[in-house]
Amino acid sequence: MIEALVLAAGITAHAPEHVQVDSRIPVHGVVRTTDERRPVRLQEHTVDGWATMASGTSRRTGRFGFDISSGHAITTRVLRVVAPRDGRLRAVRTPVFRVRVDPPSHPAPGAASLPSSA
Repeated sequence: MIEALVLAAGITAHAPEHVQVDSRIPVHGVVRTTDERRPVRLQEHTVDGWATMASGTSRRTGRFGFDISSGHAITTRVLRVVAPRDGRLRAVRTPVFRVRVDPPSHPAPGAASLPSSA
């Protein structure tokens, strides 16, 4: 199924919808190749346009992966993956996807905990 999507779209990627502050955002996908490694870039939309957050090369199978920091702020990160033109293959990019960075789920250090009723 994924191979069919890659042939149609040229590239696919997936990431979690939510992560916690100060954690990691894993992004994985597949890009169409000609049995060669292909350059890919993970980009984030900023006020100045698209900024490359990570770059790498796919495997010969087209699989790629990135693992970037979620950062220190509670926000929504707007991301995409692009693969520039490479030989006979046209440039491709994923649709924009969003990853919400949420506050930590554990209480802050020193916060009082409520007693449990038995």
